[in-house]
Formats: sequence, C-alpha cells, structure tokens
Amino acid sequence: MTVYDLLFDLSNYWMLIALVSLAYVIAVNFIQNNIGGKGRMRSLQKEMTEVQKKMLEAAKKPGNDAEYGQCTEKYNKLTFELVGIQLQLTVILLLFYFPIVAFVFPSLEPGSQDDARIHVFDDGLDTHCDAKALDGIYSNCYALPANGVKGAWVVGAYLNSSKGDLLSRQDTAIYYEGGTPEDVWLQSVSQSGLLDGLENKKPYILNASTDKLDYKAGEAVQVFVRPFQVISKTGNSLNDIVNSLRNNGIVPSANETAEISGFSESGRRESLLSVGGKQYLFRKSPVLFGEDMLVGNSSVPQGASLTAVFNSGTFFHVDLPFALPLLNIRRIIGSSGTFIFFAFIMGIIYSMIRSAYARVSKKQ
Repeated sequence: MTVYDLLFDLSNYWMLIALVSLAYVIAVNFIQNNIGGKGRMRSLQKEMTEVQKKMLEAAKKPGNDAEYGQCTEKYNKLTFELVGIQLQLTVILLLFYFPIVAFVFPSLEPGSQDDARIHVFDDGLDTHCDAKALDGIYSNCYALPANGVKGAWVVGAYLNSSKGDLLSRQDTAIYYEGGTPEDVWLQSVSQSGLLDGLENKKPYILNASTDKLDYKAGEAVQVFVRPFQVISKTGNSLNDIVNSLRNNGIVPSANETAEISGFSESGRRESLLSVGGKQYLFRKSPVLFGEDMLVGNSSVPQGASLTAVFNSGTFFHVDLPFALPLLNIRRIIGSSGTFIFFAFIMGIIYSMIRSAYARVSKKQ
C-alpha cells in the first residue's frame, strides 16, 4: 500500500487531516510570533501593562495631569499598533484557513466514489416514479443494492442552473437496515450572496423527501424534490410574515393565518402550507439573533437540472471516545469540521509544550 492509498483511504483520512492541522498550528504560531517583528505582540502587551500601571498611579496623585496625559497618549499608540498587527494576522490566517476548509479538503475527501446520482423528473412517467406531470414535484426511484452499506444514508437533492452553477442543495436521510439521525449531517445550501441581493436575485430552496425512512435490501427508494423560489424573507413573528406576504400580493385568510401562526410557533423547520389556493414552502432560517422565515413559490429556472445523490452510506467521519462538552457531539462529520477540531486540540497541546520548554530553558 502506497502512502497515497494510506492517507486517502476513507478510514485513514483523519491522518492527513491531523498532519495538515499540525502544520497549520505551527505556521500560525510562527506568523503570530514574527509578524511586526519577532515577539512584537508579546512585547506590546507587556509594555501596555506597564503603561496602564503608570496611568493608574498618576490618576491617584493630584496634579499629575501631564504625566497621566502622556501615559494615555502612549497607551493609545500602543493599542493602535497592536490592533494593526492583529488585523494583519487575521488576514493572513484567513488566507491560510479559507482555502483549506472551502477547497482543499472538500476536493480530496474520500467517500464520494460510490455515490449514486440520478435525475429527477416531473413528467408523470411510471419509469421515473412520478405520479403526475407538471405538478411541481420531481421524482425518481433508486433500488438499494443488496450488498450496500447498512446504516444511515444521505440523499442530497441538487438544483443546478443551465450553466452548471449550484443554486440550491437540500439533504434528507434514509435508514438502510439501521442507523440513527445522529449518524449523518444534513446540509441545506441556497445561493444568496451579497451580489445576488444587490441584483435583486431571489434564491431557490428545495423540499426533499422520500416515500419512507426505513428500508431493507432490494427495496426501491422513491425520492421527491420540490423546487421553490424565495419570494419573501422576513422575521419569524406572525405580523412580519403576514405583512411580507401581503406585500407580495398574497393575502391569507383567517384560517390560513392560524396555520401560519401554528407553524411559526412550532419546533418544525419547514412546512408546506396552502395560501389562497396555492402551496408555498415555509422554512425557518437561523440568523445571528433568532431566525428568519423564508417563503417559497413553486418554481424552477429555465434550463436548470435537478438531481438526487445517494451517498451509499459511505462518508468521512471521526467518532470521538467521548462527547464534546456543551455541544454533546460525539461524531464529527466531514473533513472541514474534523480539521477545525484537530487544529483546536493541537493548538492547546502546542502551547503547553512551548510553555514547558520555555520553563526548562529558563532553569538552564
């Protein structure tokens, strides 16, 4: 077995992530200790502590306004220098961190070689397991292989533009003779960047589901995908939702308003609700201080393609020997999350080793 086969094997991939994490931690510490001059950040912090002590002493003695003013001015200059170095460090670290997390690991991560990709259709054909043509529900079937991996599988629905750009992704889970929801990580992605907002582009979201959750070998999974274009994004309060709907020409009745209110106050993340004789997708979207409500109208862009991807029960993950405190997470799924965890742990270990080495060096 070659080194490449060893590091890029699904069960051993964590070794490569560990090596990259260690290199990242060493690089970060080297940059931190040398940016602005070797040890400049530490010397700045020490100098600021000394100046702060002088400021406090000057403030206690009457008639020391001039000395206090000089200390304040020096402290402010040191603060600005420290902030400048920290900003430089942040920029440099992001230049390291972002490509690793966003591009390197996702492109190298094993486990996708056996993914099964199928197109979904809204043509009403039995061969595509579609019940009714042009009803906005895209369907197809996938027969589970008899020798398939048992456990939780992820079924990802993808909406791509005619140019191949990913517009939306929505995952759902099925359980092939075993598995639990904690075994998998379900992603929800919608193209809604800053430039899209400035151009008044409304993002698309998907509602993905299957005919059931639990399957046995040889059974066929019927997958359903409903694409929606977001027509309203507002706060999760009933007044905000109703006012936003009315601004888009949608006037809910009293009964429909009660259904919207019930969903808004429930623990469900999304629901298909009928308003004015049409079905709309209501989805709660987490934000920094609470959550927004997205309302989608059944729609698909011209020339777009819809696919469903079955991950065959194989995906990279690391099971920890203990659950992480506060988060209560024992399984880390995906290379990016594993890298963040490893880098955090190695950063602590690296700092402890450096501190121990510094104490030993002083004694000598």
